[in-house]
Amino acid sequence: MAITIRDIAQRAGVSVATVSRVLNRTKPVTPAVREAVLAAVSDLDYVPSRMAQNLRSSRTHTISFILSSIENPFFPELIERVTQTVSPFGYDVRVSIASSPLAHVVALHKQKAFDGALVVGGDPDPESLEYINTNPIPIVAIDRALGPHIPVFTADNGQGAFECTSHLLSHPNAGHILHIQGPAHLPICQDREAGFLRALDGRNVAVVDVEGDFTAESGRAALDSYLAEHAGDAAPSPSAPLLVFADNDLMAIGAMSAAATRSFTPGLDILVAGFDGIDLAQWVTPALTTYNQPIATIAAAAVNKLLELINGATTDGEIVEFEGELVVRQSSGGNHD
Repeated sequence: MAITIRDIAQRAGVSVATVSRVLNRTKPVTPAVREAVLAAVSDLDYVPSRMAQNLRSSRTHTISFILSSIENPFFPELIERVTQTVSPFGYDVRVSIASSPLAHVVALHKQKAFDGALVVGGDPDPESLEYINTNPIPIVAIDRALGPHIPVFTADNGQGAFECTSHLLSHPNAGHILHIQGPAHLPICQDREAGFLRALDGRNVAVVDVEGDFTAESGRAALDSYLAEHAGDAAPSPSAPLLVFADNDLMAIGAMSAAATRSFTPGLDILVAGFDGIDLAQWVTPALTTYNQPIATIAAAAVNKLLELINGATTDGEIVEFEGELVVRQSSGGNHD
């Protein structure tokens, strides 16, 4: 026998109307009531009738999750978290990869293919933003800002870069530091650069900036180029290591590969820290010091905001930042205190 919302209401000890409010997010309920209803949904393995819902509401009960790439393992982890978050509300997640995510949002909106969209990556797109501004679309950005009226949920990039750089600089003989940046035009990279510079304030350290593109190959090339150009200088050593902060974990891992290729020892001669907290970071050798983005928290907040927008809420394009956690591992030589 099929489970109905009446069964859910009886199990949770609430009214049918309350169950409907929780599942459709039409009106707010207390956290305790919401938790009781979602627990009943899980216990009874309730699957709403999508066809009936669509006929009543003219909704697709689909969320489009559009990314510019999934090369970075951070993104598949984010997809998994988003899917887990929306599942109790009866939404499907349709994942798309597009070089211009906002243009893809516009195309899907014209097809009436979704109720709302989450976007990760890509650059601001004036033509698509003009369409979005004149055709209000429930849309939320994750990780990086895409337009003045689109809310964005992200880690505190400046603080994360500050903590990573400060940790590297805590080495007693810090003298040279290489910053492998992501694309300089991106606001998240500008924020990380600001945090990096804040940590350097008042420090007598030689600094080199090299721009990468968030790929491991660009991180490898950046450090390899630095080492080639400074071959005549005193080589990095355990007593005077080269410090390397990369704007993401993939570039940091690429840099460690370049160090090893040139017969240096990451974590000893060359101390490396990254940013993101991808799962792979703990399994490379040496394990990578990184700033863990709170992926689950960011995903949950972004999804909740999107569901509010789908149900008629308004937004002023707020930027919401979440504090992450510095995880110190062997690639940076561990704690220097």
